[in-house]
Amino acid sequence: LVGESEVSAGATVDLGVNETAWVTPGVLPPGMAVKVRVRARNDAGIGAWGAFSESTAVAQATAPTFVSVRSGGTPSPYLILVWVIPSDTGTGTSSAALIDSLTVEVSTSS
Repeated sequence: LVGESEVSAGATVDLGVNETAWVTPGVLPPGMAVKVRVRARNDAGIGAWGAFSESTAVAQATAPTFVSVRSGGTPSPYLILVWVIPSDTGTGTSSAALIDSLTVEVSTSS
């Protein structure tokens, strides 16, 4: 089960017994670094906190920008495509490390 509830920085969220995941509600600002940790409670009391885990909120990247598209090759023509990575790769900055893959779509229709 995945829990979801409102929480602000420095606050805690109580989850149910069978909830083994939690989703932050709403939208975190792209590039926001967060640290989270979890602990358990049972009849004997509250256990120790686990180690902090860190992550950065990442949004969808903006579109890459074409620098040039030109043809080449004789006798078999081909296209040479050159682009730069998006100006925002999901954290408000341009970081190639955040790009998993790129997809080129080719169409012959107008």
